[in-house]
Amino acid sequence: MTQRSDRGVIKSRPVSGIFVILAFCYSLYTGYQGWGIRIPDTGPWPSIKIKQLTFLALWTLLPPIWFFCEYFFGYLRQWKPNTAPPADFDVFKYGQELAGRMWIAASSVLAVLYFGKDIKL
Repeated sequence: MTQRSDRGVIKSRPVSGIFVILAFCYSLYTGYQGWGIRIPDTGPWPSIKIKQLTFLALWTLLPPIWFFCEYFFGYLRQWKPNTAPPADFDVFKYGQELAGRMWIAASSVLAVLYFGKDIKL
């Protein structure tokens, strides 16, 4: 998750960022694998579509849980109630806001990539 430096400023661990980038690249690769494969009206789904649905569910559910845990269990762990917030609190909130926007954009791209041609209006 995060770690505190000697000055109390929180720094991210690069391993989590590398993992997220690799996971998103693999998710895009499954989009490439399933491109042109439609979901049949009857019968079982192709295995690649089930894999895509699993990735989309994970990309939709895990980042908000991560943000919650990072905020409450990582960032505010040493903050005492009725005291001033940490010095870099606004920077952290801004980073969470940007990451949340990137998360919703990535989830939207994956949803359209995976199932856009199967949606019937």
